[in-house]
Amino acid sequence: MVHIEQIERTLLNKSSDRELALFRFLEGKRHSFKAKPNDLEDELCSKAFSCEDAISELEELKKIKPFKGFHYSNNLITLIAASLTSEESESSNVYKYLNLHSCRDLLIFSKALNKEFNLDLKPNTTVDSVAKKILNNELITQNDIGNCVTKITDLFDLFVVKQAVSLIWSQYEKSESIDIYKKISVINEKMIKRLNLLFTVIGSLAICWLLTYISPYVVDYATKHWDSLEPIAYLLDKALLLIGFLGAYKFINSEKAKNSITKYYFSFFYRLLGVSYSELTSLNHNLKSKT
Repeated sequence: MVHIEQIERTLLNKSSDRELALFRFLEGKRHSFKAKPNDLEDELCSKAFSCEDAISELEELKKIKPFKGFHYSNNLITLIAASLTSEESESSNVYKYLNLHSCRDLLIFSKALNKEFNLDLKPNTTVDSVAKKILNNELITQNDIGNCVTKITDLFDLFVVKQAVSLIWSQYEKSESIDIYKKISVINEKMIKRLNLLFTVIGSLAICWLLTYISPYVVDYATKHWDSLEPIAYLLDKALLLIGFLGAYKFINSEKAKNSITKYYFSFFYRLLGVSYSELTSLNHNLKSKT
């Protein structure tokens, strides 16, 4: 990084105003400069990279015919300035230019215009290779950066390398975040399973205690009033047997029913702890999806 900063200082000192203006624009900054007298390209760049209206300058430039290959549409900086001024009218010029140039220029156009281009260019240099990786959202390594540093010749090579360094940091932070999500997800899942087991045991013990508590009263009452209760007991026995059989069959064969009953049961206990069971399980699901 220290070496890159030294290269940047050197390039900033020897670059033209147009190069500085585009470089700063790509970084989200501004480099204001006074255009040379009667220099339409300078005026176009000065205004376009400062987000000012440069339509009149562009219209004048369009009237000038190419001379020995020199034309605003054949230059990276002036063509980007023209595209920022009138993207629609410069579309054909941009595609023509990009098809004849490098992955580096494609990346710079993409960043400057905030636009994706459906082009598959072959890299010619190490800087091009890194630019293509950035465009394709591929993994960038420290070796990629190391191979590029000695090949930086201008501010736009430097911009590609700085973008790559930035992506390496974000990729590292992302991998760190994924590891953290994995650990939290495992801990959260274990906690839910242990709490669910505890609540199941508590519920079972509560039912057993309740049955033990009320059983003597039920038996005593039934014994004393058996003559009147016997027909009712017979009907209840058959009805409960049928209802129990159908209910158990539906419960076993319906995943939705099991999930619903389980959800309501555990929600009661989690609510006593001041926790939403739905939110907790949803959080665990989201954590898993991130890993």
